[in-house]
Amino acid sequence: MRYGVRILVIDPFNFIQSEQKTGLGTDVVSDMLTKVQLFAKQHGILVFFVAHPTKPFVRDGKKNVCTGVDVSGSMAWFSKADTGLTIYRSESGVEIHNWKARWGWQGKMGSVNMTFNPINGRYAEAEEIEDNFDWDI
Repeated sequence: MRYGVRILVIDPFNFIQSEQKTGLGTDVVSDMLTKVQLFAKQHGILVFFVAHPTKPFVRDGKKNVCTGVDVSGSMAWFSKADTGLTIYRSESGVEIHNWKARWGWQGKMGSVNMTFNPINGRYAEAEEIEDNFDWDI
């Protein structure tokens, strides 16, 4: 509060250590997420966790996009999140998947393809390129 912090990013989550020697189990993760959520509401800040999945899973020979259910440690990543996003690198660029939106005014579930612009160093929504050229000439 002293420095006017409005956003807290915890990246990566797997660097957080528990006092328990057995690691971060389901109950420990759930309790920690509850405490962080209460802290954020109490102090009016936004908290982002960067949590990596246990491993990308393959179904029918294709890598699938991970959601909060696939994050190591607990199902609580899905159940306690207000908004859940996955950044997925595909062959065509980067895909952003919104797999959870607790309130409709925050967003909606879906995905968008993004491409990198090396000129300005930003990502932008991939645009469909219209091919108006007459290839039969």
